[in-house]
Amino acid sequence: MEKDNNLQVLKLTDPDYVRNLENAIIFGAPVLLENDKEELDPILDTVLQKKTFKSGGSTCIRLGDAVIEYADSFRLYITTKLRNYLPELSVKVSLLNFMITPEGLEDQLLRIVVAKERPELEEEKIQLILHNILENETAIKVLSSSNILSVELFEKQKVAEETERKIDETRDSYRPIARRVVLFFCIACLVNVESMYQYSLNWVPKRRLKNLEAYFTYSLYCNICRSLFEKDKLLFSLLLCACVLRSRAELDPQDFSFFTFGAVGVAAAVDPNPNPDPSVFSDKIWAELGHLFAPPAVRAFRIDLNPLERRCPAAAVQECVKTKLGPKFIEPPTFDLAASLEDSSSRTPLIFILSPGVDHMAQLLKFADDKGFGGQKCQSISLGQGRGPIAAAIIKEAQKAGCWVVLHDCHLAVSWLQALEKIVDDMAAASASVHKDFRLRLTSYPSDRFPASILQHGVKMTNEPPNGIKATLLKNFVSDRVANVKFFGGCSKPLEWEKLLFGLCMFHAVVQIGRIIWHSFPFRNIVRQLQMFMDEYAEIPFKALVYLTGECNYGGRVTDDWDRRTLMNILSTFYCPAVEKYQDYLAYIKQLPLNQEPEVFGVHDNSDIAKQFADTKNMLGSIQKTQEQSAAGGGGGGGTKSSDEIVVEVATYMLARIPSTFSIEAAAQRYPVNYNESMNTVLIQEMIRFNRLIQVILTSLIKCRKLSAA
Repeated sequence: MEKDNNLQVLKLTDPDYVRNLENAIIFGAPVLLENDKEELDPILDTVLQKKTFKSGGSTCIRLGDAVIEYADSFRLYITTKLRNYLPELSVKVSLLNFMITPEGLEDQLLRIVVAKERPELEEEKIQLILHNILENETAIKVLSSSNILSVELFEKQKVAEETERKIDETRDSYRPIARRVVLFFCIACLVNVESMYQYSLNWVPKRRLKNLEAYFTYSLYCNICRSLFEKDKLLFSLLLCACVLRSRAELDPQDFSFFTFGAVGVAAAVDPNPNPDPSVFSDKIWAELGHLFAPPAVRAFRIDLNPLERRCPAAAVQECVKTKLGPKFIEPPTFDLAASLEDSSSRTPLIFILSPGVDHMAQLLKFADDKGFGGQKCQSISLGQGRGPIAAAIIKEAQKAGCWVVLHDCHLAVSWLQALEKIVDDMAAASASVHKDFRLRLTSYPSDRFPASILQHGVKMTNEPPNGIKATLLKNFVSDRVANVKFFGGCSKPLEWEKLLFGLCMFHAVVQIGRIIWHSFPFRNIVRQLQMFMDEYAEIPFKALVYLTGECNYGGRVTDDWDRRTLMNILSTFYCPAVEKYQDYLAYIKQLPLNQEPEVFGVHDNSDIAKQFADTKNMLGSIQKTQEQSAAGGGGGGGTKSSDEIVVEVATYMLARIPSTFSIEAAAQRYPVNYNESMNTVLIQEMIRFNRLIQVILTSLIKCRKLSAA
């Protein structure tokens, strides 16, 4: 649109953007500001409000401290990845929503898929569009002057239409693959759960081009899971399952809304069966029971559950996902640093999202040594006050020399993150000169201030201890230390060594999942100590091993004597299964149930209730955070109410149920102030406060309805 008008593309991080903006305003050139943040530079305030004035017969404007001429042809365009602007900024600009729709994204991905799988079809389709003679004005004039030519061209047009129809039929066979773009909207809503879960649209199709429908979904699941915390992996599986079912029209949005929020008050208002006994069932519970048993409620989630799954909502969700998508979607892949590092490039940073007690550095340094980038070729620096310029200089030198750079604790350098964002953006530009061996690694705890563009462009990963005994055992046995064939088979007492190793892994899993100790202790060092004791003594020194493992390695992190005693008891229980080969261990671990019984921790079943209640509450709370965006762009729902419609509906229902205010005069007459009845005074005061609360609620609900209607 503005290409011929010398469009200037600027960023707020550019060092000379103010000078370029001045020139554009003077000469009337259009300006595009990319990747705007929540708060704009105050220097732009006069431009946004067009505070122009006449000076010496010319139209002028003040830009900072300078007064410059203002050309009427000047235009300012701003792009942002934020979902909302601040109100004070919104009133100064005209907002246009360029968020892609499910239908538009589906058409784009269909074109990409067909171009890769059947390039001749896509080329023929493009040629038909370009040569559609009926759309050519010159041809229309010829048709009107020559009947003979008109007949010939209409015959050719019929042939072209038939050809186009056949091409469209073939292209539509790939449409189920393109419909998987609904998963992008599922991924996009994860940012509501955690600010670090941000992914770019360009990232999604790249994962698809090598594979088709089935593998695309699982590949996407694996690559997203590596950047999620353990608490959110089952949540993502459920959201993925719901999105796929919606795209197949197998899930009623109202049913999923009931599963997530329960029976919103509106359901109770239209319930034809009144509550028979309010003393037994509250109105909310009765409404939920009525909705649950009214066909076809939650039909997509109706599955046969065993007793454990009925008691454990997480197990019920796992069974649902397993039934609809397959068992591999409830078993996240184990942490694979090498695969994640391979996905990064000289222009794509790798972002380690930290959690308490987890250190990626040891594995990263080992991988760097294996790749020949140890020592001076892998430079690291911890960020903090005044460390930003030093880090920038190191990155600049490493980009030329082809070294690796690791920036630790980016969340501690919030003021420098904007400069880091510019470095990453410049690094990704095709014109940038970056050595092919250069790699940038960032570590950070979750932070709302971390730049979205870095998160969307980079490869993110976490390394938390997995949930469940099975997953923890599997992670221990595929670790670089245990999985090493020479190390596993290099003990002088192989049978005893394998038994004790498995027992140690089981013990480590129990104390880790049971949260008896922190999980930060280096497990690989304990395993090495165990093998050293086995090799250096003719007889197995059980007392020394138990003391070293229980009292020193693990007990050293337990301060309470009774907790340490419990730890020693658990250690004596898990130090002896009987299998012989490494593959036998893996086979045994993989056949373990996904959810362990509380008995494995030596506790009663009732102790698991509080944990399951908290996990369920957190999971449903996270799902609720994602539903607004999913409903707006989730695709396939058909007839889903918008968020504004839901707000109006619920507000109307609540207004009908709000009680009227109390009559203070009547209460004062019935309960007068009495020296012997002090509660009368308290009652009147509380009624006054309650009346104020009712008025606030009424006013808020009325405003909500008006705002939603507007």
